[in-house]
Amino acid sequence: MPDFTLDHVVIAVQDLDAATADYTALLGREPSWRGEHPKYGTKNTLFRIDNTYIELLSLGAGKGDKRWAGELTRFFQNSGEGLYALALGTSDINAAVRELRDNGLDVLDPSDGDGIDLISGGRREWRNAQAPLKATNGARIFFIQHKSPADALPVAPITATEGAFVKRMDHAVVLSADMEASRRVWGEEIGARLA
Repeated sequence: MPDFTLDHVVIAVQDLDAATADYTALLGREPSWRGEHPKYGTKNTLFRIDNTYIELLSLGAGKGDKRWAGELTRFFQNSGEGLYALALGTSDINAAVRELRDNGLDVLDPSDGDGIDLISGGRREWRNAQAPLKATNGARIFFIQHKSPADALPVAPITATEGAFVKRMDHAVVLSADMEASRRVWGEEIGARLA
């Protein structure tokens, strides 16, 4: 099984500026990154903490790839704002996709992605592969291999007093109406440790 990490959590927001201000106060940290994904038609704010990062994702100015901007638009129409996706990190996306498919999970072919930081002008690159919603019992999951060094996304600067800021994320909870189907996807096909 691939040795996945919880790379990041994606939260869909309609007003990125307002959400950024809210999460800055909630996390006690300034953003690490304010970016755009020209290829995807989205924009984001990232907060890197000790063991993962939180991504606030919103629609950008352009139309972008229907797989990403289109799906985000449908999410807003059906669900409003909220937890949108979990990104599982891997050091070898091609090998991970082969193993996931061997385990029975439908995964789209990996594709290249990049983002531009509007704060520093920096650029990050990655390869990711998305699992269709029907294959994951409705959970939005994608797998990502970062091509840029880890320090391309700096740790979010602390703005709160000692002890009043978020340091790390402990775990993620996935709610499901079909426990057996979810157990198959997460335990058998992805190989995640289940609590």
